Amino acid sequence: MDTTIPWLLCVATAAWFALMAFRAKQGVIAWTVAGAILGLVTATIIMGLGHAAKIPFSEAAAQSFKIKSALIAAVVIVILGWLFSMSLHQHHLLIWRTAKRVTGQEPPEKTTQS
Repeated sequence: MDTTIPWLLCVATAAWFALMAFRAKQGVIAWTVAGAILGLVTATIIMGLGHAAKIPFSEAAAQSFKIKSALIAAVVIVILGWLFSMSLHQHHLLIWRTAKRVTGQEPPEKTTQS
């Protein structure tokens, strides 16, 4: 099994989380570590399952399957990373407001307390 792909995905996820935490002025170190753990664990599990599934294949088919499992790992990391880092990028608020506007329900106005 090629063990460099999970580590590359780990570093990429950690950098992505660090950049988002820096932009949101949140705890950069904690988010970087969380991103690294998410990337490494997710990629290792998916790549390991892919390795176990390709054992009975020929070498050419195994290479294709390894690329597919790496792409699947990257997609899963992006989805989970987006979900786990919603508090940093707050794109979900834009989606929520758009959905409310489309259904005819306006978001409540902010009230100031005196």
